[in-house]
Amino acid sequence: MAFTPIPAAIEVVIHGRQFGSDRITVLHAMGSLEPTTAQVDAAAATVATWLSTAATRAAFSGTVEFLGVAARDISRANGYQTFAATPGIFGTNNQGVPLPGNVALAVALKTNFFGRRGAGRIFWYGLQGDDLDTTLRDAITTTAQTAIQTAITALITQMSDSEVPLAVASRVGGILSQVIVGVVDRNVDSQRRRLRGRGS
Repeated sequence: MAFTPIPAAIEVVIHGRQFGSDRITVLHAMGSLEPTTAQVDAAAATVATWLSTAATRAAFSGTVEFLGVAARDISRANGYQTFAATPGIFGTNNQGVPLPGNVALAVALKTNFFGRRGAGRIFWYGLQGDDLDTTLRDAITTTAQTAIQTAITALITQMSDSEVPLAVASRVGGILSQVIVGVVDRNVDSQRRRLRGRGS
């Protein structure tokens, strides 16, 4: 696929590992029209710092290790890139038995714009058995939901404070929109959508 530049966009990739498999989460941040090296560095460093905080780690299973955060300027081909390592950063939620690696839930990233170009989502992995609501089928508890909501809200705040706000990027038209809120879905699903009856 041909590279499509997105003005002001910084791609931020969280590299994690769980059960011997890679866990990759792709985010986007907003810099100047052509992001500076300082902005790309700030995006990587801010997300790495966020991963290391107690509130974020508490929202992930102890089976999850964060390896680092890569960031690159995607406003142009061959843009500046950097990597912030996070050695020894593990989740701290060890309540109950770890759920299988494909189990995740969706976090919607909302902007001030409507439609698919104005909204994004990430899959939150690393759930524990005690995160599941015993009275509802395939849903997490409100306690687990609050923990994840607290973490994602902190990410939005910290990136905004670092002047590289979290954003939703659309390669259709090269549109970048700032995220104003994250919404945590309590429904548990498969990160790779391989559960029976949900397609391939």
